[in-house]
Amino acid sequence: EEETEHFQPTDKLGHLELGKKHRVATLNVRGLIRGGKREQIEIWAKEHDIDILLLQETHINQTAMEKRGEYTLFLSGSSNGQDRTEAGVGILIKNKLLNTLIEIIPIDDRLMTVTLRGKNMSYSFINTYMYTAENQENNEHRYMELEKEYLPRKKQGPTYVGGDFNARLHQALGIGENNVMGTHFFDKGNEQTHHMTDPISTNISHLVNFSIQNNLKIINTLFEKPNDKLATYQNPKAKLGMSKRRGTHETLDYWLTENRWQNSCVDCEADGGANINTDHYPLIL
Repeated sequence: EEETEHFQPTDKLGHLELGKKHRVATLNVRGLIRGGKREQIEIWAKEHDIDILLLQETHINQTAMEKRGEYTLFLSGSSNGQDRTEAGVGILIKNKLLNTLIEIIPIDDRLMTVTLRGKNMSYSFINTYMYTAENQENNEHRYMELEKEYLPRKKQGPTYVGGDFNARLHQALGIGENNVMGTHFFDKGNEQTHHMTDPISTNISHLVNFSIQNNLKIINTLFEKPNDKLATYQNPKAKLGMSKRRGTHETLDYWLTENRWQNSCVDCEADGGANINTDHYPLIL
């Protein structure tokens, strides 16, 4: 059953349990309009005990809330008067956590935030969807908007940024990049940095520079994983059952957090076998 309404903070204030491991994820869903898509996502989230799921490319250009079985879906769009968009973002939250919600802020069709109450501080999650390399000239503004939301929240407590950054990280180059990345990248040893076009390189630079300026760690790169758990995207050339390699697969989605909170992230991996109709894989933190 699905019910659309506006969120009202509950009078029964709760807080995230100390010492309890919470699971969050991010996923480019390639549209939520098609029948059955919401159900696929909710079933996957329930099976993997996901507390918060950041969604990009919903194609829904409206700000709304949908109460579902065990989760509530919050949607964010732009105010251009159109019903649909090539973007659109959303946040799926387990209903059991709604009493810990301090605020959920829909900013536009590529950015929204949620903040939850902890015992002694708040925890924020920022959902972002960057433009592809074909439209990378728009991303300078997008990173400015992202930073505008990130800076005040990081003063309140741990803040995690997740989403589809449309940036293909291959390796850390130089001291600055080594400070924000680990050493674990998709299809390591088959880097194709010399084949990159300028727009692709620009998208990488935006992500790396944003991380350096804000003292962030790119969490995906900190954990040694097989390619199946590092790739977050497959292109149309990929065939069912084929090994994940550059050319057919990539890492485009990331989780970021400030250096001092990186130890709160005990694992990060993609679910390459998720039964969700999209060309991305959920990235679980």
